[in-house]
Amino acid sequence: MKKYLLPAALLFGFLSSVSSCTKDYTCRCTVSSGGMGSTVTFPINNATQKEAEDACNGYAAVPGAYSGCSLD
Repeated sequence: MKKYLLPAALLFGFLSSVSSCTKDYTCRCTVSSGGMGSTVTFPINNATQKEAEDACNGYAAVPGAYSGCSLD
């Protein structure tokens, strides 16, 4: 039994690192105009965390539209 434990653990670790985990995220941004402090949410579906962070940062990069965007 012990001789199968190490190969099984290595195989599990390899498969976990190779597969990219995608899930749904929500980007929350504060509306910078009007001074009311309202927030807007944008769904980011079926993305890796890096892709979702890049998309959320893209909303914050729109001049004069949103500020303080964060990923939930």
